[in-house]
Amino acid sequence: MLKDVDTSFSRANRSTLVRHLQIGGLKLGSQLQAGGLALDGSVRDDGPLTFAGHAGTLIYSGAGIETANAAVALKWQPGRFDMKVSAPQATIGEIEQLDNPVVELQCTGAALEKIAGRGTCDRAEWRSGMVARGVASDFSIGAGAISHRSTWRDIEFGDWRLAEVATDGTLQPQNRFDVTAAHLYYEKKITLQDFSGDVTIGADGFEIDGIQTTWLGGQLTGRNTYNWETGTGTAKLGAQNVRYGRLLKGDAADEAGRLHGAIDVTMDLNSEKLQLTGAGNVMVRGGDFWGIPVLADFLGFLDKMFKTGQLAKITEFDSSLQFEGDRVYMPDLESNGELVAVRAGGYYSWPTRALDFRVKAVPLKRAQDLREAIKIPIIDPLVRKLTTLLDSRVTGTIDDPQWEYIEPIQKIFGLGFLTEIFDKNTPGGHGRGE
Repeated sequence: MLKDVDTSFSRANRSTLVRHLQIGGLKLGSQLQAGGLALDGSVRDDGPLTFAGHAGTLIYSGAGIETANAAVALKWQPGRFDMKVSAPQATIGEIEQLDNPVVELQCTGAALEKIAGRGTCDRAEWRSGMVARGVASDFSIGAGAISHRSTWRDIEFGDWRLAEVATDGTLQPQNRFDVTAAHLYYEKKITLQDFSGDVTIGADGFEIDGIQTTWLGGQLTGRNTYNWETGTGTAKLGAQNVRYGRLLKGDAADEAGRLHGAIDVTMDLNSEKLQLTGAGNVMVRGGDFWGIPVLADFLGFLDKMFKTGQLAKITEFDSSLQFEGDRVYMPDLESNGELVAVRAGGYYSWPTRALDFRVKAVPLKRAQDLREAIKIPIIDPLVRKLTTLLDSRVTGTIDDPQWEYIEPIQKIFGLGFLTEIFDKNTPGGHGRGE
């Protein structure tokens, strides 16, 4: 349908040449509309029509696409309509801004209701704040469905960033797609690789199910949800065979064992720092934890006091996790090793890196057996000291721990040398707490 048409034309080579075609409104099918068209082109006697120029407005209501001041190229022939559109900006559904979009499409069917095409844009921004760059998409529209297969150079949402992303799914009747990403980053601190999941986006928020990704040589699986309006969500994640040493020393460090665990939490992203509520557990096996902050300090104390060397080696630990706001509580952390075990309980706060733990060294049966076996007068006192309890408290931060030994232990066991050791050997040069 055309309205408000103004033009001039001439004849040449079995074609009608059209100049300065001004069209107030154009409607193709039931959903494609254009307004303020200024075109030049030709109409061949055998049917095909070709025009190029500008459109003041362009709307495809089936996909919620709207743009203005667009460059357009049109070609019509019976049963088919081709169009190429480029514009400074556009909107599409929940995407409130597309920068420099370019779309090529072909409309077929009796009412030109079947559409297929390809689109690119430099940048896309959603109402939720999510931003994507370097987007290219192949799509089809028909029978109430919009399908797409897309690639994205990168996507950012809050503290998360995905790189080298591919999606394959539908926008209508349900906004659902499979997603893969070569890399996923969180706060520039956590890097995940080979990420994949099933994404569903609705009016209230989104859900990512069937999450699978690689982290520090291990596997993460789970499910994540987020609500646009409340700024809250949920996360259920499991970890298997994560190389714990790489958390501390980089890619080359594997000596601190493999981490396994799970969390089930609700998330609140309304404050400046992430708030969590829920529970989980963690288990590490097959490593030497002398490189772990705080725990390494405690093992160092054991070595200085008892001259244990590798006898104080810790090889595994377990703990339940309780998330409350910006803190994770570890009420029952237990480790195992050669001669001693470490038991601890306390919390860690991720925004400030603050910690407060009560830590005890507990003798293992092997240490008791060793004490019985070694009766040499000079060696026996060292083993006897090793089999007593060492009770301490650590506060401060993960980067600057402050150690305090518990006074009654010194009095009970006569370990007067503890004062000197804690005063002189506490990391950072800090003395015994008051």
